[in-house]
Amino acid sequence: MPCKALRSFRSEIMIGRMIRLFIAVLLLGAALAHAQASAPPSASSTELILQDGTAIRLRVAKDVSSANAKVGDNVSFEAADDVRVGGLTVIKQGSPAFGTVTFVQSARRMGRAGKLAIQVSSVQLADGETARLRRAAKTTGEDRKGEMAAEVLFGFGPLQLFEEGEDAFLETDTIINAYIDGAMHLDRAKFKAAPLAVSSTIARLWIASHPAGAEISVDENVAGSTPTEIQLAPGQHTIRLSKAGCRTWERILTLSSGKSVINADLYPAEIKLR
Repeated sequence: MPCKALRSFRSEIMIGRMIRLFIAVLLLGAALAHAQASAPPSASSTELILQDGTAIRLRVAKDVSSANAKVGDNVSFEAADDVRVGGLTVIKQGSPAFGTVTFVQSARRMGRAGKLAIQVSSVQLADGETARLRRAAKTTGEDRKGEMAAEVLFGFGPLQLFEEGEDAFLETDTIINAYIDGAMHLDRAKFKAAPLAVSSTIARLWIASHPAGAEISVDENVAGSTPTEIQLAPGQHTIRLSKAGCRTWERILTLSSGKSVINADLYPAEIKLR
């Protein structure tokens, strides 16, 4: 075969291969486009998942004492902070949460202290639904979900027995930790985006006490007496209230910009045994 004819033949083969490759690419692109158009929308685009074990801090809304509580009584809490998922607020600060008294025994003679057990049960979501709660980050078959007992948390937990022979009580504004009990699939459209944080150099704190007239100490510095409003730098501060004849009230608070409120009940320093 002459050289010119051979070169022409090879060119035709090369062109044919390129045409076939181009057609194959077009067919593959069309198939992918069809698959994407017919596939259902991704669940992540319309759905939020509030994961099992998500932590939430709860603030005690009202005192509970073994002196007058009864089994089955409701216990009121509120969310201490916003809980966000995927940039959306699913639990708002201040949302109500609930618990139940499961065991109670008042203080008795001979110095026998009171006992109190409370089970946290649920918290309200921003869309009005409720989520189940438990007290442990992880559970096993032997766990008592959501339950906290004064005799177990003596001296360092949210339920405190101060001295031998006293009633156990859960004090207003005490912060406890709880956890979402079971993953929840939420509708993204029912929740609002979390607001952007606004920087500020001042945190305002209104402090009141019952009885009034307690001395306020902030980070071991006297800052007036109750009731009053003080201004502090945002961040962590130790607040202590003291009044003659009453037990000292102390909390470590993390303050942000804006106004926060403390309403503290000061308990008598002396307890009369029955």
